[in-house]
Amino acid sequence: MMSQRELLLAALVLIALSLGGCGGRSPDVTFYTLSTLPPGSSPAAAPGIALAVGPTEFPRTLSRTQIVTRSGPNQLEIDEYHRWAEPLHHGFLRAVGENLGSLLQTERVAIYPADALFPVELRVILDVQRFDGSRDGTVTLQARWTLLTGSTNEAIAVEQFSTEKPVSDESYDALVRAHSAAVEDLSQAIVARIRATPTP
Repeated sequence: MMSQRELLLAALVLIALSLGGCGGRSPDVTFYTLSTLPPGSSPAAAPGIALAVGPTEFPRTLSRTQIVTRSGPNQLEIDEYHRWAEPLHHGFLRAVGENLGSLLQTERVAIYPADALFPVELRVILDVQRFDGSRDGTVTLQARWTLLTGSTNEAIAVEQFSTEKPVSDESYDALVRAHSAAVEDLSQAIVARIRATPTP
C-alpha cells in the first residue's frame, strides 16, 4: 500500500504530465499597427488648415485588439495570437488623422478624444459600417463620413465611401497592409472634398 507521501508524488507527476500534454508553451502574440502616409505626401493646397478628426462609430465586432477576419458571408474569426497594438477603432481614427495631416501638410490636426489647442476650421466625423477582410481575398472598408464647420458644426458634406483592397498573400502582414491601404483611400477621398471646400 502506498504511503501518503508516495500518493502526493504520484499526483504531482500526473499533473505535470497532463500539463505537458496540453501543448506546453503557448504561441507568441504578434502585434500590428495601421501604417500611415509619410509627411508631405502631396502638395499643400490649404497650408496650416486646422482640423478635428472624430469621433467615429465602429462595429462592436471590430472594437477589440484581436484581428478579425471573415471566413464566410456570415462568419467571423477572432485570432488571439495576432492582435492590433491598440483597439482597432482607435488605430483607425489615428491613421485617418495622420493621413489627413500628411496630405494637407498641416500639423494642426486634433484626433478625438484629444482637445484641439487651436481654433478648429473643419471637423470630420466617421461612421464605419465594415472594415474587415480575409487572408486570401480582400479587405473591405465601408464608411459614411461627414465634413462640418468647426465653429458651428454645420454639415458641409455627407458622403458614403467604399473600397476593396487585395491581400497579396495569406500572411497577417499582407492583411494589415491591405487594411492600411483602405484607410489611405478613405483619407484621399476626404482630402479631395476638403480641397474643394472654401475654408470657413
